Amino acid sequence: MTLQVDVNFSYLQGNRRRKLEARAIREAKKEEERKQLDIEEAKYQAQKRKEAIEKAKTLQYYQTDRVKNFHVRRD
Repeated sequence: MTLQVDVNFSYLQGNRRRKLEARAIREAKKEEERKQLDIEEAKYQAQKRKEAIEKAKTLQYYQTDRVKNFHVRRD
């Protein structure tokens, strides 16, 4: 009886350890995917920010007196 209990106990410990290792591996994969997604999102946000800055610079340029006077219709 004692041998049977010891075998079952060690089997359960091994099974639990394998489950914990599998869980740790899954979590590591998920974390890596999240990091990759964060990198992609940061690149996207940087591109959008760059586009917004370029648009603002263009609008500022068109608001200068020199450009406004150039576009004024002369009769």
